[in-house]
Amino acid sequence: MELRGHQREALAAIEAAAAAGEQRMTVVAACGSGKTLVAQQAAQRLADAHPDRH
Repeated sequence: MELRGHQREALAAIEAAAAAGEQRMTVVAACGSGKTLVAQQAAQRLADAHPDRH
């Protein structure tokens, strides 16, 4: 599934925060804006980037 622009921005912010060593992030967005999809994509990408951590 292709992410919308605001979802790509949120995902990029999550990835940047993770790269900076942050362990917890919060995504604030309106109802129906796809926060669950962003969280799923972030979890998948972070897991793929760090296979030794899961």
